[in-house]
Amino acid sequence: MKKIFCILLAVLALPASVLAQDEVEFTADRPGVGTGTGIVGKGKVMWEAGMAYDYEGGEKTFTFCNSLLRYGLTNNWEMRLELNGLHTWGDDFHTTGLDAVNLATKVRLYEGEDAVPSVALLAGLALPVGSEAFRPSHIAPSLTLLADHDVTDRLNIAYNAGLEWDGETAAPTTFAALCLGYQLNDRLGAYIENYDYFAKGMKSQWNMDLGLNWMASRRVQLDVAGCFNLRHIKDSYGISFGVAWLIN
Repeated sequence: MKKIFCILLAVLALPASVLAQDEVEFTADRPGVGTGTGIVGKGKVMWEAGMAYDYEGGEKTFTFCNSLLRYGLTNNWEMRLELNGLHTWGDDFHTTGLDAVNLATKVRLYEGEDAVPSVALLAGLALPVGSEAFRPSHIAPSLTLLADHDVTDRLNIAYNAGLEWDGETAAPTTFAALCLGYQLNDRLGAYIENYDYFAKGMKSQWNMDLGLNWMASRRVQLDVAGCFNLRHIKDSYGISFGVAWLIN
């Protein structure tokens, strides 16, 4: 009986010892609107999920399921599947359903070092699949150039610039984001970000968001973030909570 107990104890301890030797490179794309250049890694699966509340000019939106699944085809190439469950309401309407299904791929073009930024390309297709109130009439592509680099051991800067189509009109909207991230300690990080959309006849909105991310373990990150519009702070704001889990 004592030998059996010792064998059982050794078997139970084996996964822990293997996990301790496993080098985990964790790279989450949440929180925030901008996207980093990090790839999950060959054969790796990451699930990022969250909830959010947004208020925009009297219209309220509760995102009860913001889900992004990432799979690494190679160490420099990943596939992505995103799906959002939404509930919007105002003074005289309530609408609940699924947003468009978004298929995307991210490819790292260059691995930077020090002041030389890493560069990646994110290309996506929002499919006319989902609830009628939220899905586009046609396939809506997007193309975004991503770049980031470490300024110091703790400070990181990232930039995005791209084009997004809405599936309704032929003219795209230009998107740009600038994000500063700071590692407060080994597990806690903070960021602040400015992002905006530019189209013909559209004024700059000066959107901002900021938040915290905390590594609950080497494979799980928790986050909280808030956003607002600098031009209309009282009429445009939101808050979100989420988790990123590197499954394998």
